[in-house]
Amino acid sequence: MSINTHRKSDTLPEDVVKMLAATDVIIGFVDESDRLIGISRVITDFVYRAMIFDFIIKPTHRKMGLGAKLMDAVLNHPELQAVESFSLSCLPNMMPFYERWGFTDDLGELKFLRRTTV
Repeated sequence: MSINTHRKSDTLPEDVVKMLAATDVIIGFVDESDRLIGISRVITDFVYRAMIFDFIIKPTHRKMGLGAKLMDAVLNHPELQAVESFSLSCLPNMMPFYERWGFTDDLGELKFLRRTTV
């Protein structure tokens, strides 16, 4: 799977398999030749929280409305209908895109913390 992500370039195929196996919901779009052109994955408890990861449309297929269709597919997925809150991280220039579905960076007093091991 390679459609231009922000992941390190030395990602091992077995790591991708492990990552996908630990994902609760995966939605992918393919072209007429069954090549992956869009993907999003969600990790969730199916009730309170869902975190959207790797929301990606292949660069050659952007500006065609596929991102909107993919987000609609994620938020309307039958297994995610009871989830109270969705979260994601994105680059600042992508914020207007996600705001169309009610995403905001106004978290009140909450702060998002991260710990990396690399």
